[in-house]
Amino acid sequence: MSLVSVTEVKARIKTTLGDSDLQTVIDQVEAEVITSFGAYYVSGMPMVVEMLGGGLCNLYLRRRLASIGSIVDDDTTLTTNDYRLWASQGRIERLPAGTRWGVMVMVKYLPTDDSAKWRGVIIDLVRLTLERTAMKSESISEYSYTAPEWGAEEAVILRRLKMGL
Repeated sequence: MSLVSVTEVKARIKTTLGDSDLQTVIDQVEAEVITSFGAYYVSGMPMVVEMLGGGLCNLYLRRRLASIGSIVDDDTTLTTNDYRLWASQGRIERLPAGTRWGVMVMVKYLPTDDSAKWRGVIIDLVRLTLERTAMKSESISEYSYTAPEWGAEEAVILRRLKMGL
């Protein structure tokens, strides 16, 4: 099931696509976002698992988190005394202060409910997909159109799902 419905998209974007074709675009955009950021939040979802390279004093998760299930630093399962959680930043600091994380760290956590932000991002990416044209620029009489850099526009929209934005 999609996070964003055809009705939500049609309320914000003018399109001549039929519902089936529009749903296909929504599904494609959602799949791309999920590939980059993991599954979107749904009530009762299982914990998210991220494997992160260590070596520094802080780890930064892809998502803000509501709670930690477990952290395994190399082969050692940590207790809450071994790290400090900065949940709103998606940051986990290794303790005691100045201690570095091992080579590979597995973090199992429950993300915060950020589905409203995801909906906005997905709708904006659908809009971008529907507006995309093969032409870089076009000029007819008094009319002139220059297309944006599609990849840069997409990156700006996706950045909203990253920490602190």
